[in-house]
Amino acid sequence: MASTILTYDPNKLPANMLAMPHHPSADAYIEGLRSIQRSIVEQSLSMKRKDVLIIKMHHKATPKTAIAAELKCTSQTVDARIRSDAGQKLLALLAYYQEAIDGPNEALRRNMLWRVAAKNEDKAPKVAISAVAELNKMDNIGKEAMANLTTGDVSITINQQLIRGALDK
Repeated sequence: MASTILTYDPNKLPANMLAMPHHPSADAYIEGLRSIQRSIVEQSLSMKRKDVLIIKMHHKATPKTAIAAELKCTSQTVDARIRSDAGQKLLALLAYYQEAIDGPNEALRRNMLWRVAAKNEDKAPKVAISAVAELNKMDNIGKEAMANLTTGDVSITINQQLIRGALDK
């Protein structure tokens, strides 16, 4: 997967290239990620390098004792940096960025489908039915019914009392 961090200076590009509406960098989502990245960098620049490393390691769920050992400081120092206002701001930005990268969670997808179903119940029933069907797929509702259709309850009995036909000769 490609990095979402901007690796070139857009100010060095010709103006006509920046005006391309279908370029991936023109997407509102990518611009939103860049905005969060700029905020992370801005917050990081206002902090000591060691403090930024403490916060980033904590964000990656590294145990505090391991952070202290790696950065040659005490656990109390790690705790103090994490609880500091600057540390909390950086942690919030990192979590917000991670949430943007991860995309919508299952609860949000379910809620979106339900809103689609509710809004279209009267004016576009087929759309509402499709949204409910997608919700059902998320819950595996109806898989048992589909399994019965595919495996079937058909039974075939072979009777040895059939008369021999032309194919048997």
